Amino acid sequence: MDSPDASGSVIGVVGPVLGVTTPTLFLGGLVGLYSWLGGGGSLLQRAGLLVGLVGTVLGGFHGLDWWEGLDWWILLFAGLTAVGVGMIVEDASQLLGTLVLASGTLGWVSLLTDPAFSGVLEPMRQVHVAFAALFCLSCVAWGWVLFRAVSKRT
Repeated sequence: MDSPDASGSVIGVVGPVLGVTTPTLFLGGLVGLYSWLGGGGSLLQRAGLLVGLVGTVLGGFHGLDWWEGLDWWILLFAGLTAVGVGMIVEDASQLLGTLVLASGTLGWVSLLTDPAFSGVLEPMRQVHVAFAALFCLSCVAWGWVLFRAVSKRT
């Protein structure tokens, strides 16, 4: 969990649940983007989706304590950034591409200011928390736009 003041029982129960469900939800979102793009779209979009998918799978393994290694968030943010850029450049969807790119960018700022991240550029807890919250909101936004776009197709 992100709060140093959280009680042990909260961390002991909620932490493992979030450790598995968070990457799993991102996995679902990336699979949705893959499907909406008609099999991944351009080379940049497919590469971004692959990197993001690998990251979310590793995140799920990390949440189950089956894997310790490279921070899976790095792969997710790299994937989201590449997919967003690819969608904007390829004119797949300006709104959806912009939201996915914004998510990747907000995620990078959150990660690179996280005092718990080994590659932190500048540990700034308040900045990290604010950008993490914005990242989460942006993911909800692109998920909603993706859901609406898929609903209109059917």
